[in-house]
Amino acid sequence: MSRPQRVTKLEHALAACDSVLLWLEEVRRFPSVVDYARATLDRADGGMPLERILERVVRAVGERTKGTDAARAQRAIRQESRDAVFLYALVVELNQAAWNLTRDWAPIALALTAQLRCLAADPLSSDASAAEAVDRGWQAWWANAAAMVNEVDAAAAAQTEVEARYFTGRSVLFAEAADELASTQALADRVSQLMVALPTPLRARVPERSEARTDGLTQRVAARVAAVTEDARISAFQLLGEPLRAASLVKRHLREASEIEK
Repeated sequence: MSRPQRVTKLEHALAACDSVLLWLEEVRRFPSVVDYARATLDRADGGMPLERILERVVRAVGERTKGTDAARAQRAIRQESRDAVFLYALVVELNQAAWNLTRDWAPIALALTAQLRCLAADPLSSDASAAEAVDRGWQAWWANAAAMVNEVDAAAAAQTEVEARYFTGRSVLFAEAADELASTQALADRVSQLMVALPTPLRARVPERSEARTDGLTQRVAARVAAVTEDARISAFQLLGEPLRAASLVKRHLREASEIEK
């Protein structure tokens, strides 16, 4: 089965998707993921989240295949259980990606705002060496600002694409991760506004501005989608007790990265 066919089949595996989305509703009833984890450990039945997801999948597929050939029903249960493990791992990876984005770029956004105030306060010196140093400062600020805007936009678009492809467009971020992603997006919007609003004398000191929020966005989004789904597949194989398949994906990823560097 080709990858597009496999994706289409997974998109329609409602037992797996619905079970994972139900788990997400459980998580969101708690103030934080830590509170949810503590409550999970205190459960009387002792069931872990993935175990309960798979139990729901087995029940759903069992009802759907009732009266059919037993072997066929078992194949359906096995396939949708594997899909559920992948979707569970994908939710974890997407939330981790949102947290990582905030960790990496929120401090940079704040630093860029402070740096801009310092740069704008410097007089436009007629001394050649001083002017060159100021120019380097502006160019560095511009490069960092463009990088931040581009990365945050790509991350948000990739999040939306993965949710549309695998979760029928439903958000799969935990409450904390969703708040952090929204905050980071707001910071990126602010930085983009600062780039647009530079006064004419200052704009002359930075490279000609391209459409920073659109140039190469498609490629960046595709790369992020591929990375997060690949990481989820690796995690899923590990959870399924198939370390050799997980290792094979890791080796392929490292090989492809090495070829890109060359």
